[in-house]
Amino acid sequence: MGEVEDSDRIANIDDRYHDLKKIYGKTFVNKLQSSKLFLVGAGALGCEFLKFFALTGLGSVGDGKV
Repeated sequence: MGEVEDSDRIANIDDRYHDLKKIYGKTFVNKLQSSKLFLVGAGALGCEFLKFFALTGLGSVGDGKV
């Protein structure tokens, strides 16, 4: 495997979603963050879904909305 440059390492430190991008890829995470979603009900399960959406940044970029 190739060496990671220090500039890449430093640039990724400030990225909240760096680990998510490493696992799923940048393209998928960008689609996830720019998606639009409508959630009905925030009870027991809905509350957990909303927490997951917030942690993954769903709907947080561009035209994305929750």
